[in-house]
Amino acid sequence: MLERSGHWAEVDAAKAASFPTVTEAALAVKENAGTQAAFIWDSVARQFGLRVVELPELAASKADISVAVTAFDECDTVFTEGLAEDGQPDPGTAPPTTR
Repeated sequence: MLERSGHWAEVDAAKAASFPTVTEAALAVKENAGTQAAFIWDSVARQFGLRVVELPELAASKADISVAVTAFDECDTVFTEGLAEDGQPDPGTAPPTTR
């Protein structure tokens, strides 16, 4: 989305650091005064108690995320309850959390 809108080069040039996971990015924002913001999922931001700032420029963005269930336990029900019948995330259901 940022590449298509022409904003990525500016964002990439201004970044102070890159992180391999959204969890590490969220932790850096929470614990490191030098990291002021990150592009992360709002559910991750809320897990770390971070303030979510929704950008109008990204309101129309959409991404497909694939997942694979590799083991089964009682957590499977929590995951599948968050999906609509077509396998897409149910907008009225919070995403599952990890234990």
